[in-house]
Amino acid sequence: MTPVTRPAFDRRQDAVADLGWDPTGGDPIALDPHVQTGTLIEVPPGTYCVPTGETAAVRASGVERFGLRGLGDDPEGVRFRPEDEGDAYILYLTDVRDVLLENYAVDYGERETSGALGHVVLADDDLQVRRLRKQGFTPSTSNGDKWFLFLAVEDPNGEGLVDDVEYSGPAEITGHGASRGFGGAFDRHQGTLTWRNLDVENNPGDGAPYVGTSGTNHMENCRWKNCALAAARNGGSDSSIRDSEITVDLDDQNPRNVGTYEAANPVYWDPQNSEEAGGVIENVTIRVEEPSDPNGAGYAGGSLPAWGIVVDSAGGNVTIENCDVTCNADRVPAVLAHAPEKRWDRAPPDPDEWGILLRETTIVGDGRLNEDDDLRNAAVVLERRPGSEVTDTTVDWPDAAYGVALVPWFDDRTEALVDDFGYDVGVAPIDDPAGNATVGNVYER
Repeated sequence: MTPVTRPAFDRRQDAVADLGWDPTGGDPIALDPHVQTGTLIEVPPGTYCVPTGETAAVRASGVERFGLRGLGDDPEGVRFRPEDEGDAYILYLTDVRDVLLENYAVDYGERETSGALGHVVLADDDLQVRRLRKQGFTPSTSNGDKWFLFLAVEDPNGEGLVDDVEYSGPAEITGHGASRGFGGAFDRHQGTLTWRNLDVENNPGDGAPYVGTSGTNHMENCRWKNCALAAARNGGSDSSIRDSEITVDLDDQNPRNVGTYEAANPVYWDPQNSEEAGGVIENVTIRVEEPSDPNGAGYAGGSLPAWGIVVDSAGGNVTIENCDVTCNADRVPAVLAHAPEKRWDRAPPDPDEWGILLRETTIVGDGRLNEDDDLRNAAVVLERRPGSEVTDTTVDWPDAAYGVALVPWFDDRTEALVDDFGYDVGVAPIDDPAGNATVGNVYER
């Protein structure tokens, strides 16, 4: 794989002077005839109305070296808004390569029933999305929500980069599958996408981005706050989340949020592919706070529906390293790994790949994790995860029953190493009903 480079364009077209776009936002723009190979459309500062009579303002296939770039001093200098508060994709591009989207904002509007604009770009290689901003109220899918970024790099050796994207504004917070939101990369993605410097708040979809179904995804230096279902959703043998910060604090959310948080997991690791064991979560800071008076959307159930890091059944050999996890909420463990084969029967085929490697991580908690609360009784819950290791890690959580719980499922494959482990918990450092733990240096703090 080679680094992503900026396309070499044959021609630059000024959206106002050459294409006749209205920078006051009065007349809808015409994109259809201008998305061509070798063309960079440069958009002067202003507000531009995107037509919403069709699913997409333009559909194109097979285009190479195409770009859409705002000419403002910052992304907010060029603003796209939907026509008549409708919804559409600004661009719907398939089988393309060398595509650049850069330096503009998309404004959904302020009404709760407002429309939405998004992008679909399925590229073979060399996809770049830089300095984009999403503003305004995000509706649910039933009210016209669009994937803000629905992307793929289809060549297994291809690369793409998403850098400096901010996704903000209030939202209708809904349940699984009921909102598209920020977007992601799905089955057609086979190459490598790097998601860097994302700043995402109030995403109502299943992940921001929702990735891990195929291909490789790296998330670097990102910030997420109060995202529904999962903030960072990733998975896969070569994928990673690094150097990032995730916050769940529903008392400090956008006051115009409406709806209900069905879940609010900071990290959800799920490659959805039994052949994709592996991956790294490194140097990630997570903070989850107990909601006392949610300022906006509420949450389902009697307690905050979350875990700090969730590894679903398809994930194995996942390394969680040098992380800092704070859970000041009842019934919210720092780490949960579901049993392989428990969900959707798609576990890695080799039990040697089922382990979770938790290393050099600091866990602090101020909520209750009761001894009899299934899968929520310890700071770290490993359900039938043979080969796991918890090393060079500390848990300071006086109201947690256990530091580590090794939970059998339909058999007792709970072998794990716990070593150089410091704890301050209520009952015992390790809950090991099957007696399979290998215990090294375990010390009370």
